[in-house]
Amino acid sequence: MRRPPESLWGPSVLGEREELLLEAERIAHVGTWAWDMKTGTVAWSEELYRILGRDPHTDEATFENFIASIQADDRALVMGLSQRASAGDVAERADFRVQRPDGTIREVMGLAQIFRDAGGVPHRMVGAIIDMTDSIRAGREVERALERLEDAQRLAHVGSWTFDPVRGDVEWSSEVYRILGLPPETRPSIEALFERLHPDDHAAALERVARLGSAIPFDSVEYRLVRPDGSVRHVYFDTQLKKEAGVRLYVGTMIDVTERKLLEQQLVQSQKMEALGRLAGGIAHDFNNLLTVILLSVDFLSKHAGVHGSRVEEIRNAAGRAASLTGQLLAFSRRAPLRPVPLDLNAVITRTRTLLERVIGEDIEVTFSPAAEAPTVLAPEAQLEQVLLNLAVNARDAMPSGGHLTIRTVVQPRSTSPRGGATGRQVRISVADSGTGMDATTRARIFEPFFTTKEQGKGTGLGLATVFGIVSQCGGTVEVESELGKGSTFHVVLPCTDATAIAPETARPRAGTSAGSGETILLVEDDTAVRTTVAGVLSEAGYEVLAAERPSRALALWEQHRKRVALLLCDVVMPELDGRQLAARLCESEPTLRVVLMTGHDPGAGGPGPVGSRMLAKPFSPAELLAMVSTAIDRAALPRAPS
Repeated sequence: MRRPPESLWGPSVLGEREELLLEAERIAHVGTWAWDMKTGTVAWSEELYRILGRDPHTDEATFENFIASIQADDRALVMGLSQRASAGDVAERADFRVQRPDGTIREVMGLAQIFRDAGGVPHRMVGAIIDMTDSIRAGREVERALERLEDAQRLAHVGSWTFDPVRGDVEWSSEVYRILGLPPETRPSIEALFERLHPDDHAAALERVARLGSAIPFDSVEYRLVRPDGSVRHVYFDTQLKKEAGVRLYVGTMIDVTERKLLEQQLVQSQKMEALGRLAGGIAHDFNNLLTVILLSVDFLSKHAGVHGSRVEEIRNAAGRAASLTGQLLAFSRRAPLRPVPLDLNAVITRTRTLLERVIGEDIEVTFSPAAEAPTVLAPEAQLEQVLLNLAVNARDAMPSGGHLTIRTVVQPRSTSPRGGATGRQVRISVADSGTGMDATTRARIFEPFFTTKEQGKGTGLGLATVFGIVSQCGGTVEVESELGKGSTFHVVLPCTDATAIAPETARPRAGTSAGSGETILLVEDDTAVRTTVAGVLSEAGYEVLAAERPSRALALWEQHRKRVALLLCDVVMPELDGRQLAARLCESEPTLRVVLMTGHDPGAGGPGPVGSRMLAKPFSPAELLAMVSTAIDRAALPRAPS
């Protein structure tokens, strides 16, 4: 320490005590100063020189130098400290900043007190400057860390808490308030938490709290919490017992997993629907093979039915209804052949409204409120009409005593980025009824195939499943709002397109079924009944048929008869090779070969066939089969495959 005059400090005790004082000041970052008010002499301790960044050998300890070391914005504050200390007998303090000669800033706390002589006249002022820079920085780091922790808890929906089972004290973080839906002035307590517990979880929670008196930390558990606004949150509690200095303290986290559980449920539902879709698609494929045989055979029977012609026609009609059923299965499984075109949605609904009114009956009033801006969507018109019809029929069944059916279209911004030819807009088709409504259990299953609430034999359970499949294939979504006794509203959301809407579909004349002239057809079909029946129809029509049950047999027949084969008529789904692969291999050796592929699935699935190939969807009638074969063999009607 730079020793001041004896008159300032009084008798000095040199040696060990002075060295200890200097060391203490250095460790505590406390610099001291004294001002003899009679002589004007000022003394600084060595630590004060260090705090101010001054050199004790060259810088004189003066009031002016001290004021000059203070950052300009804080000098008035320090002058006020000096004036208050001079006027009173109590130590005064102030926080301010000093700026060292090298430009660094130190944050300090200043203390000052006046001393008076026996007559009450001030004669000396002493003080201390405490360098708070490091502690303030550390405190700010702690504050920033706490802020980051709170942000992390808020983003992760994780609250933290502590509980002293002896004193009953509870502390919890800000996120706990948000999870519980409580205002921040609520006092943390076990009682406040229990007030928010779902009634069905009270008993389990009380049992766990009773265990708090034991030394065994209880495990993790999930409870439901009911917020003041009535919303239910699923919360996961994780608790551990912590011991400090003989005191037991329970610490834990409270994680809001509501959104996570919702996503898990959606994933399970999506996986279930996908599995059901694959099953439905497989059933429909096999069923289409059976229907193909039936339709082809019915045509033969009709020629020889005689007086039983009406019964044969009943078989044909039943097969047609069954084909419609498999079409719904394929729509649900997203394997139905869809040919989307740009459509004026309002116009489609207007045209369909008359049909809807006939289907649902006169006791139900139908109202259509179209969007002011006519939305154009990319969808197949027939399937879009099917969606509207199925939703209307579903609404009719929910209104056995009549009611109101309202259809509304609204154009709105898209929530996700557009794909393909879609714009950044989407249209919401809302179909609302005033019927009986549904409970949560029914709502969760309405899009499952074969699920129905109707009496046995009065519903297939495919109407809404078909809606789900068609809308999904069109790049849209289906949502439902419903409560028991409050009706139901189905929202079909489809992306809009900038393409120009086309005119409504018109009936097209059926292609001719001209007989063959001995042309050779290589028929490849792994289903025996379909293969035999198709071969019979073709042979009767004047074609020569080379029938193969699998691709390997077809390749063998091709090598023997390739020069005279005019057409490959091939199923798509087969063992060894699928139909597209087989057709591609044969067209490599004979580019002019005509190809017709038969399928019970989506013709677009698996990629395109060879150039010029055509697709025949199962089930088909003899007329449709012969028309397709005749058109394909007519070489002038189709472009040649590249050689």
